[in-house]
Amino acid sequence: MKKYRIRPEFINLFKLIVREVAKNKHKLNENQQNQTKKKIDSQQLKFSRAKELLLSGDLDADDYRSIKQETEIKITALRRILTKINTSFETIDSNIKNIENLMLDLVYSYQKASVEQRRTLIDILFPEKMMYTINGLHCPSIDVKLRLLYNL
Repeated sequence: MKKYRIRPEFINLFKLIVREVAKNKHKLNENQQNQTKKKIDSQQLKFSRAKELLLSGDLDADDYRSIKQETEIKITALRRILTKINTSFETIDSNIKNIENLMLDLVYSYQKASVEQRRTLIDILFPEKMMYTINGLHCPSIDVKLRLLYNL
């Protein structure tokens, strides 16, 4: 595992890629956030129109109550979605540094990982089954990207 250190020339490239992915995720979240806000505004407008129609006598009280209940349910659901999107923003920002550290120092990451996380990491590093030979454990073919990245 100690030989899995990223080649120095790829460190900045790796960080750039991670940040680019995070930036794209941010854009996606912002679009979702804007669409959700528009839907909330639309529901509030629908409710306001129903209120105006009720006051002008063009809408019956039972219809108003059903519209009010329907819009309140939709607005509540949309606000929950909006909260999840905002939480996602914070999670992405806090995880960028962790992802960089994880990939830049696999030995430390492997030592600190749970058994399930270790299995996942090994599956990523060694896509084929490992074999035991006289020289020890080895994998018949390590992914070309890993060979380049980790200077194997």
